[in-house]
Amino acid sequence: MGTCACIIKPNVLPNQLENICNYPSKVTLCLKPLKPTDNIQRTPIELYLTKPLNTNIESIQLNSQNFLASFSILPGQDPHGNYFQKCMDSCMFLHDDQSLLLCLFDGHGPEGEQVINFCCSFTNRFFKTKPELLRVSSIQANPQIYLKDLIELCDEALRSPSSKINTEYSGT
Repeated sequence: MGTCACIIKPNVLPNQLENICNYPSKVTLCLKPLKPTDNIQRTPIELYLTKPLNTNIESIQLNSQNFLASFSILPGQDPHGNYFQKCMDSCMFLHDDQSLLLCLFDGHGPEGEQVINFCCSFTNRFFKTKPELLRVSSIQANPQIYLKDLIELCDEALRSPSSKINTEYSGT
């Protein structure tokens, strides 16, 4: 799973954007010897990778620059194929004319999926609400304080009885 952003040149064509998030379905790992003097032959390991669950790519104008924001959720994999675990991860990016917020939610525990859904919704509403109405710093004025406020207020709302989500063994 991951998220990234980079400045792009204006001449990137829309059909080129689709090729950026292209993943191989099979990879081979070759293990190196522990010590340079080891003469042990190591057998390469072949892994068949999972398909992305969610991929998004968008060209964004921020101030006077073009950015390419993208994310892809790649579920984890047991290399031996012994067990399957549901992927409870989510990514998103939010932007306006002056700011870009990239979010990665790594859900875990029995209620992990509900937790990430709650946090995604809360973050979206928080970003779209004017800072003065929330009595918090704006993301442009002080990004660190903004993120601290966002996380603390989201955690408080998530743990409140009205969320109806048991967070004792779950989170993001």
